[in-house]
This record gives sequence, structure tokens and C-alpha cells, in this order.
Amino acid sequence: MERLYYSSCESQSEEQQGQLIEKALLNVVPGRDLKTRSVGWLILEKILRTVNPGVLRKFQARLGKRLPDISANPDLCSGIFVRQLLIKNPQIGDLQSSSIDKIIFDLLDYAILNEDDDYRRLAIDMFAIRHGSSETEKIVKTIEGSLKNTLISPEERLDMLPLGCLGAKEVRERFINYLLELFSVSISAAKRGSKLNRDSIFSMFEKTLADSISYASALKAISSFCLIGKSSVLPYIPRIVSMLIVHLAQPVTELFETLLTISEAFGASSTLYKHFFVIFSSLKRPLCSQDSSRAAVALLSSIIRTSAAIMKAEVLISVQRTILEEVMRSDNIMVYEKLLEAFLANSHESVPVPVHVIRNLVSSKRKNSSSYFLSTLCDALSRPRLQNLSDGVIKNMAVAPEVISAGKPIKEPVSDDFYDTEVQKALEEAKESEDAAIESPVVPVEKMVVAPSGPKTSKSNLTTQVTSKRESKDNTTTTAVKSKKAKKNEKTKKTVLLEGEASVDDILDSFCPT
Repeated sequence: MERLYYSSCESQSEEQQGQLIEKALLNVVPGRDLKTRSVGWLILEKILRTVNPGVLRKFQARLGKRLPDISANPDLCSGIFVRQLLIKNPQIGDLQSSSIDKIIFDLLDYAILNEDDDYRRLAIDMFAIRHGSSETEKIVKTIEGSLKNTLISPEERLDMLPLGCLGAKEVRERFINYLLELFSVSISAAKRGSKLNRDSIFSMFEKTLADSISYASALKAISSFCLIGKSSVLPYIPRIVSMLIVHLAQPVTELFETLLTISEAFGASSTLYKHFFVIFSSLKRPLCSQDSSRAAVALLSSIIRTSAAIMKAEVLISVQRTILEEVMRSDNIMVYEKLLEAFLANSHESVPVPVHVIRNLVSSKRKNSSSYFLSTLCDALSRPRLQNLSDGVIKNMAVAPEVISAGKPIKEPVSDDFYDTEVQKALEEAKESEDAAIESPVVPVEKMVVAPSGPKTSKSNLTTQVTSKRESKDNTTTTAVKSKKAKKNEKTKKTVLLEGEASVDDILDSFCPT
């Protein structure tokens, strides 16, 4: 028996593996004593871990015939064997569904009645492997039925799990807590595309949160539900958060841990930043005086890190001031470490980062790992930043030493006097071009001369009047053009010849002597 127990069939042939299973089956027949049967089930479980799939298919029928015998009186060792059999061959659950379900529920009944953690973990694990999330509706109805103070009718029991301790008042608290854990593990084993009835689940959450017996277990179930559901649960996260915020009147560690799980999983989409001041106001002062201080500080810091940019500035400033005052009065800075780190990482434009305040606080407290870390963060935030030089400047800085060493002339920088002279010249040229512009002559408008109503005026007189007006206007226009040209000629610069230079006229005279 000992040699068989320690034998490994991983490196053996299929024939040898079959022989090991044959020998192990002889030790689990109904006539054997309890100890021999228990060891035999454990040996079979060890063999199933490494057995060849072909050998397992060959012995599938013989192993399945042992399940009705196990269901008659299941124990921990036989349950371990059934669990491994379900992992290696899930089809056995459909072929022997009645026997396997009876084994699972009998083990769970035993765990509830005797408060046995080994049986509880085994039964819940087997249920998740066998059913996944397909039986969550029955779990929810069983929990709601156990929360009632009335008797459960036989018709109602048909929609619930077939547990023998259902309705027993002496184990009611343990029964509800175990079923909530069963619900959490079941949805964690849900397959892709599985559907859940959210209305019944939310109704169950509200009822279990209202009951002090199942309060802590309900919070764990909500955490599992949010983590497993992920994006499919996102539209209902605000409803879940509002459901939990109502219970801040009695803050416990489990509540803060559940809210922290939601904050880390969904960030700003969790809408926890809207309830930030409510959460902070529900805490006792100072934070280090309560049992749930670690979880509360972790929750507050998580909300600041994920949603500080969209929070109200006055709320964040008020909380920041209050926390810093508490740190000044407290000797234990380690409790506030994560919260101070969140203040240093604050991304809100209207809220100043208290770098110098935290640095002074850290330097005045007793030195520990937290203080060293915070002081390093403060130094990193307050050090001067280097300018972001362009690539061209960096290349010129790298080439400059090479140019100097090669003896190449380097252009001197432009002086201010040269710059002012060039600007003055440009302004004078622009002014000259404006003065040289010739205005377009104004086109005279001929006015019709209407003869008075008195004596008649001859056509020759009218023609003479119009012609004289035209001539006077033409003379005025010609005079204006001449005056413009005269101004231009007056402002024309005379060319000053240096000594030895000849003018253009002298050069032309040399070619055409007179």
C-alpha cells in the first residue's frame, strides 16, 4: 500500500497506469474498512493527476460506478477524489449528475452543521466546477428564503438548493454566510457569455446588507460580483456605490475594502469622487484612532489618485488641510503615508501641492521607511527642471568644440548698433516709397446746369459754362501732379563721389567726346 501510494505513474506506460488503477480500485470496495477506503480514494486522486487521457477513458465507466457508493456516505477523502475526477473529465458530471449533486450538497450540509472549513472549501469548489454560474438563481432564492422569518413551503423549496439544513434557526447565520461565499465562487467560475438576473441579485444584496448577520459576507460577495463582471457591471456601479454609501453610518473595514476594490477596478467611472466628502466625514478623528484606519486611508488615497482632476477644488483643499493638521498633531506618520503620497501626486489645477508642508512634517517626525520615501518624493518634486532644448541647439553645442579645434573662423554675434542702423535705414526707405506714390487724379463729375425759370438761356452759354469748369479742374489736377514730381525731385539724394571716382556723365563723355 505504501509503495503504491508513493508510486508515480507519470513516467509509466499506459498498461502500467491501468494496473495501478486496478489495484487502487480494490481498496475502495464497500467491504473495506474506513481507513483503507480513505487511503484508496487519495491514491486514486493522485493517479488521476498524471494519468494518460486514453487510460482515463478506458476506466471512465468503472470509476463512474463508484460514485453512487460515495453518495451514500461521502467524506472528505472521497470528495477530493470526485473533485479531481470532475476536473479531468467534466462529462462525468452530466453522466452521473444526481450522484455528484448529492455528494456536493451532503458535504455542504456537513460543513454548515459542524462548522468545518475543510468540508466547506471542498463543497464550494466542487459546486463551482460542476455548475459554474448556472445555478446562481437558485442560490439567490435560497438566501432570500433563509432571510425570512416564515416557514418555507414545499413549492418554494423546488426553486432552492436541496440542502437539509435549510430553515434551521440554530445555523441560520452560518448558512447565509456559506451561501454568499458559494455565490461569490460560482460567479468567479462563470463561463464567457453567461447571463445573470441582475434585478434578483441586487435585491438579494440589499436584503443581506440590511441584515447584520450577513453584512460582512454580503460585502465580500459584492466585491466578487464587481471584479468578475468587469465592464458588463460598469453601468450598474453607481447603483452599487449608492447602495454602499448608505451604510457609512457604521463604517467597518469590510465596507472600506469593498469600496476600495470598486475604486481600483473602475477608477473615476465608479463615481466615488462624488461621495468623497461624505466618506471623509463619516470617519472618526483622528484617523489613526480607529480600527479601520488603514482601509479608510487606502480608500481616500485611491479616490484622489484616480479622480482628483474632476473633484471639487474646495472639497479637496478642505480635506487636505484637515489631514495635514492631523499629521502635525500625530506621532504616527505611517498611517497617513498613502494619503500624503496622493496629495503629492494631485493633478487638480486649482489645488496646490503641499510639497514644503509635507517636507517640514516629515523632517520633524521620527525617521522610518515612510518618512524617507516621502522626503525623496518632495525632493524630486521641488528640484529645478532642465529646459527642453531643441535638437538643433543640442547639435550646435556638440559641433562647437570641433569647429574651435579645427581653427575655423566663428562668426561674431551681431552688435546692437549695427542692428539699430539697419532698422533706421529700412524705416527711411519705407517712408520715401510712401511719399513717392502718386495719387490717382480725381475724375470730375459733370453737373447738369439747369436754366433758371426766368428768361431763356441759349445753348452756347451753357456749353461755355461747362467747358470752363472742365478746364479749371484739369489745370488743378496738372498742378497737383507737378507738385508731387517736384517734391520727389527735391528729396532725391545726390550721389557723393569719393576721391578718384568718376560720375556717369564723365564716363559717357569719354566715349562720345564733343
